[in-house]
Amino acid sequence: GDDQSIRVESIGTTKAVTATAAVAAGGVAINAGVALAINRTTARAIIGKNAKIDAAGADITVGHDFHTEAEAIMISVAAGGVGVSATGTVVINKLDAETLIGEETVGSGLIRGKSLSVNALADGDVIVTSVAASGAGIAVNALVALGLNYVNNIARVRNMDITLTGDLNVDAILSGETRVTSTSVAVGLVAAGASVDIAYIASKNVAALELGAQNLDNGDVYAMAANPQASVMGITGSAGGVAANINVGLALNDGENTATMTSGEDSVITVTDADPADDTAPHINVLAEGK
Repeated sequence: GDDQSIRVESIGTTKAVTATAAVAAGGVAINAGVALAINRTTARAIIGKNAKIDAAGADITVGHDFHTEAEAIMISVAAGGVGVSATGTVVINKLDAETLIGEETVGSGLIRGKSLSVNALADGDVIVTSVAASGAGIAVNALVALGLNYVNNIARVRNMDITLTGDLNVDAILSGETRVTSTSVAVGLVAAGASVDIAYIASKNVAALELGAQNLDNGDVYAMAANPQASVMGITGSAGGVAANINVGLALNDGENTATMTSGEDSVITVTDADPADDTAPHINVLAEGK
């Protein structure tokens, strides 16, 4: 019938959280601590190269929708005649998510349907919070906060014979953030505070329609890729007869955001009007957008 639907989807959420607190008090008070959170996730939604879907009236959806998050919180307090606080906070989030129709080599598969939506939706967040406080005759803070976010988000149609009466959509939408926040306060006759904060995103976001030598015969064609951001905030403060601060903050966004449509020498792309009553002409959209 006209109301059929076929869905192949991978949906989920993964989260890794760690929280560490260290308190030292005495004539000589020393804190040394490390907070580490690692989240690694792999997601796949696949229609293989030899799969045959023959459902003329069906809306076919293939995709993934995954949210991953890694968070670490470090709180360190040292108080005494000599107060020293040294901490490291490291958060790593790695998401590898792909939705694939077909393969690099041509198989015997085919898809016949009303419409085909290939959706890659990924959201990867890294949150790092580090707080260090020292109060003493001699007060020293040293902290390192590091947030690493690696996200691979792919929607790809490759070497598959496709015939649709409606639209083909290939979307790769990547969102999320890497946020590193540190606060270092040292108070004493001699007070020194130092912090290094780094937020890094390495993302690959791809929407690709690769026909090879196969045929594509359908209505409107859309390929869209859109992508995340990195931010760092570091605060250091020292008060005393001798006070010194060193604060280094670095935010890096190393992203690849690509929408492509390619075809082989013998492939055929036929775009027809799926709805004759619609005044707008059928069209092909290949769009990569980000901010």
